Amino acid sequence: MARASWVAAWVAGVLALSCGGDPSGKGAGADGSGDGANDGGGDGLGDGGDSTDATDGEELPTEPNAWIEGRVRVQLYTLDEQGDIEFVAWPEDYAGAFPFGPIFLAGVDRTKIGDSGAVGLWLGHGIVRSPSPDGDSFSLPLFLDQQKEAILFGALDYWGNDIIHSTDPVGTYAQEILVRPGDTLSGFEFTILAPYADFAGRTAAQAAAEDGSDERTGCSDVTLSGTVDVTVSDYVEGEALAYLIDQDNEGPYDWTWVDLDPTAEGGARGTYSFQSCSDQGYVRLQGAWDNNRNQLIDPMDVRGNFATAPGTSGNPVTVASTNLEDHTIEIPLSDGEDGLNLVPFVQLSGSVGMVDGFDALPSGSTVLVAATKYRRNGSLELESFVEDSYGYQVFEWPDLTGRSSVNWSFVVPADTLVYLWAYADQDGNGVVNEVGEAVAAGGGDPNGRLQTGESNSSHNLTLAAFEEPPGPPPAGGGR
Repeated sequence: MARASWVAAWVAGVLALSCGGDPSGKGAGADGSGDGANDGGGDGLGDGGDSTDATDGEELPTEPNAWIEGRVRVQLYTLDEQGDIEFVAWPEDYAGAFPFGPIFLAGVDRTKIGDSGAVGLWLGHGIVRSPSPDGDSFSLPLFLDQQKEAILFGALDYWGNDIIHSTDPVGTYAQEILVRPGDTLSGFEFTILAPYADFAGRTAAQAAAEDGSDERTGCSDVTLSGTVDVTVSDYVEGEALAYLIDQDNEGPYDWTWVDLDPTAEGGARGTYSFQSCSDQGYVRLQGAWDNNRNQLIDPMDVRGNFATAPGTSGNPVTVASTNLEDHTIEIPLSDGEDGLNLVPFVQLSGSVGMVDGFDALPSGSTVLVAATKYRRNGSLELESFVEDSYGYQVFEWPDLTGRSSVNWSFVVPADTLVYLWAYADQDGNGVVNEVGEAVAAGGGDPNGRLQTGESNSSHNLTLAAFEEPPGPPPAGGGR
């Protein structure tokens, strides 16, 4: 199963942005009504709590001042014998229903990606509470202090357990969105690829409960217990989650929900107890508070760690054969590590060129570099790359003439299978990959297969024309 593993960091202690100033945590849906869920009527986003983050000393507005509108859809897939992605139609055994959980949506500051402090990373977020197989409209509120290059992404709660895991499917809009305070931008559609599973007519959550197929280990060898202490001064509501992640910051893989009671100091406290496997060695015991009050543990929620004393992290802990009792989890509290791998981006970059220079192409030619979601064959319309790519960049003739190469870069999901290709539209008809037009495959693979990994990478592409498709023709013809 090719699943996205998100890189970079939640940093425990960063009070993150939310979707609005509604203190109930139940904002309007995309149609301006409802409780943020798609309750039989319109599609929508649920709002969160107050906006409390700051960006390098800059004051953010307390109400959203820009909006990105569009549509998000989940596309099912399987892997063929070569490990390539094949799309799957919505199966009959799903009975036309959506078996997964909600979709978390967010806008991310393109210039902040890779900032381990994550300060100012999040521009706003929302929830598609009850997604549908046909896709759902959204209107994403943003909090902007100035013009931003926003990355639009979504994460699917695959197992429907109200937790975004590091292994949950993610998707992004294929290009950065330039957005200013006061803007309402529309028409942004993207897909999230999710692996098909036969749930035997059940939801993913039902299948997990009955078959033990979600992220839980299923072990009951040892018990971890103690208190969750939320040490903020302005607690209003929201549950917490106590959980384990591994030393590679992947998880959660065992957890429990924690009811919180307000304290006299303005924070909140609750007790937790959950079971896990023995003899795990070093792991990290953490907690998250649903401070944006959207009934989902997501990347913008505040994090904490096991504390040996107030303000002092005790992670990692050693899970052996005895119970770990009276282990206090303090929220917020950083342990100096990056935290759960949950910001799903790396940058691909490089150059694209031709041995004899771009002037060997007909005047008016266009060059496209794209990381597509699947291996595309046949003639391809340029406009189709918006929907079918994780990232792409187009170079018009004035960018090419007189040069032998140009540099390209874009942001894509981390730890994800992509197909890196460059194409030349040599006749100006808005279609590439036609016989006789120049192409190049990246990733050191004739099919352009590339696993993005967890760090930025560089790839140089050299365009060349083929009168016939290189290698054996794929089923259905075309390249």
